[in-house]
Amino acid sequence: MAEPKPVTLPEPVHPSIALHAARKWAITGSVMRVTIMQILDTSITNVALPHMQGTLSTSVEETSWVITSYLAANAIVIPATGWLTGMLGRRRLFLVCTSLFTISSFLSGLAPNLGFLVAMRACCRAWAAGRWSPWRRPGCGRSFRCASVVSPWPCGAWA
Repeated sequence: MAEPKPVTLPEPVHPSIALHAARKWAITGSVMRVTIMQILDTSITNVALPHMQGTLSTSVEETSWVITSYLAANAIVIPATGWLTGMLGRRRLFLVCTSLFTISSFLSGLAPNLGFLVAMRACCRAWAAGRWSPWRRPGCGRSFRCASVVSPWPCGAWA
């Protein structure tokens, strides 16, 4: 009598296996667009500081709070992003933070005074950090099934 073959269970299917090539590149493209938004936002703010100083009639020290608030919000929010990712999920956190970042950035451009501008810049960075940290490399790495999330391709240049 032949011995019965052992039953082998299929390996659990990772969600990224089901992604089509177009969707993988759409994920990468959205991460790249958000990265470019972030870089442009920071660059424009740094270049516009002298104009802000003249327009808002503030001193150099007061105007420097625009950048300081941005950095302080970053330091506060980044540790919480892991918890937020667990609560909301990567995709939802990414979409919510990207939307709120865009609104905060727009309101920064309409700021009537320095206090409002500093508050909106802090909100910009808080939302940017929320979407930035937990999503870039894992989002691309999982959609392309990289052996390592630190893989240089396809998001190495943008992550």
